[in-house]
Amino acid sequence: MTILFEGEDIATVRKHALSHAKKLNCESESACGQCLSCRTFESGNHPDTFFVKGTKAQIGVEDAREQIIMPVAVKPFKYRYKIFIIEGNITPQAQNALLKTIEEPAPYGVFLFLAKNTFGFLPTILSRCIVKKIRGGDFVAVSTLAEEIAASVKNADIPKAFGLYKKIEPLSKEELNEFLDALYVLYGHQRNFDAVDAITKTKQIISQNGNLQLAIELMLLKMA
Repeated sequence: MTILFEGEDIATVRKHALSHAKKLNCESESACGQCLSCRTFESGNHPDTFFVKGTKAQIGVEDAREQIIMPVAVKPFKYRYKIFIIEGNITPQAQNALLKTIEEPAPYGVFLFLAKNTFGFLPTILSRCIVKKIRGGDFVAVSTLAEEIAASVKNADIPKAFGLYKKIEPLSKEELNEFLDALYVLYGHQRNFDAVDAITKTKQIISQNGNLQLAIELMLLKMA
């Protein structure tokens, strides 16, 4: 899984990326702050979380090999995912070196890029990323909505899930895609491939300007 967190306020971008990384290995998948994974993450000593930095001004080929490509070949020490948080300018050569690792990721490999914008990334890398644009509180609101709907479906509370559609309807097309990406990530973590397939098809329908309400309702029914 590869996600690019993008936003002008890099501190806010970092906050969202770290929260997401923490949630991935949390025992309750909620960044509870209480489990062993969360506590070690907060202490900065999590054995399966790696902060990738450049030895010079940028992250170069050797940095990519030593800090990502070689470590990801080894299974996680203890937790479900081995997470690489990559912040800073990364050279085109380093991106090319990472391409195969991102194209054919280990099932436990997660790569989180942090950047102010996408301009420095090669199209081959961007095409393999879920891009999360951080604009103030928008991303939090959209991801929270995705979690609410997922919980409603999980608890067989379909009327509530359909009621939440009223919150989806006002979203812009960009925010709607972020919402669906958030759902995709949630169900991808759970290995619920029927739901992932339904979400993917919904994104295709919306990209073709199909009926939004019908597409969302069909998606919720398939997810249930």
